[in-house]
Amino acid sequence: MLDEAMVIAAKVLESVSNQHVNRGVKLDHNLSVFHMLCMRQMVLEKLRVELITRNLCPVTLHSLCSVFAIVYFGLAASFPLC
Repeated sequence: MLDEAMVIAAKVLESVSNQHVNRGVKLDHNLSVFHMLCMRQMVLEKLRVELITRNLCPVTLHSLCSVFAIVYFGLAASFPLC
């Protein structure tokens, strides 16, 4: 279902954030933390809208991966992730 897909997507974004921290990106600065949280919310909201708009519910893992990649890289190109 859509809610389960959104939980999976949130876990993927958390993993990406953790990789940034593990690579040495410092999150001491409030602006960096705010930026990452905003990007996370934007990706999740856009993903939800795309899944509903494209009528992909119930969501399959394949459709979740495809739409997530499109949304994530589209937003990352517009707003660099750190």
